[in-house]
Amino acid sequence: MEEKIYDLGLPVAGSRVIRHGGEGPDFWAYVDDGRHLHYVSYWLPNKIRVMRLPRSSSGDLQVLSPYYARIGNALYCRGARVPDADADQFQLIAETRFAHDREHVYAFTITEGLDMLEHAVRPLHFLPRCEHFADHRDFYWQSSWTGKIERVSRYARIDAYEKRTVLRACLWQDTDAQTDEEQAARDAILDSVRTLDDLFRLALPRADAVWAAARPAQV
Repeated sequence: MEEKIYDLGLPVAGSRVIRHGGEGPDFWAYVDDGRHLHYVSYWLPNKIRVMRLPRSSSGDLQVLSPYYARIGNALYCRGARVPDADADQFQLIAETRFAHDREHVYAFTITEGLDMLEHAVRPLHFLPRCEHFADHRDFYWQSSWTGKIERVSRYARIDAYEKRTVLRACLWQDTDAQTDEEQAARDAILDSVRTLDDLFRLALPRADAVWAAARPAQV
């Protein structure tokens, strides 16, 4: 990979890297220049974003992930404050693009950006490596077209890659089939899963949700 050097416009004297991680285009860092705290990322338009906090606040920085951080009661995504977020209740959902607090569900990727859904009906249901989630009544995803979290039909078709990776994590604990018979049984399960409804019912058979109690229509 070709290496490039970017001038962040910060003084060498007095600047220090507080936290950093990732490699190549996934590199990120928080830099204190003595006056402001900055978030640095290849994916930002100017490679750097000023968080405009007093220097004394940098010591309160809690890095939650490569994209999220907390300072005091405020939540930040790539250095920009997330309005109305409850930092005390904020939770990342492992192996997904999702997070939530008491009032909101958040979705973030580099390409789609950050979006927030209000008033989801609890409880919430997430699956590892799944591009969808559910609340008590409905299913959702972050649209690749709009970047928004949108409601989708429970009978929306699930693509082969997503269902395979989700079920490998949920049902088979990331292990390979040991026999031809076991592989055939797994293939039969995969063939039976066609919709979001099928996937979530199989992975969460005891979910407290309207979609789990209702019988699916015949397709």
